Amino acid sequence: MPDNHDATGNVYALPVEIWSKIFTIGKAMTDYPDDYADEESAGHPKNAFHFIVSHAFSYFRQIILASPQLWTSIQIDSICSFKWLFMSMERSQTLDLDINIELIVNQHLIDQGELALSMDIIILQSHR
Repeated sequence: MPDNHDATGNVYALPVEIWSKIFTIGKAMTDYPDDYADEESAGHPKNAFHFIVSHAFSYFRQIILASPQLWTSIQIDSICSFKWLFMSMERSQTLDLDINIELIVNQHLIDQGELALSMDIIILQSHR
């Protein structure tokens, strides 16, 4: 049985561009599912594919943080934080954004003040 170093070494053998493409496909398969198994936490950024994978292995985290296409889908709801919104917009660089706003999640209405602030931030990026 190979030791951990050998197994990790195989991860590095695959080019970063391939890993980035794999992560992009995985994210696309999980973005905005029609049916949430757990609606209360489904839209939460901590359940985002790239967030979970980035915590599995530091090398994957480096790749994910350097892949702007993984940060273009933004979910705004009663669970999403401004920090996540800002991070996603910054990390997506100049790519087009796909923004989904849900006013009600699990019978919780999004705070109107937070929605207004989110919209102000989004409007500044409307050219994208």
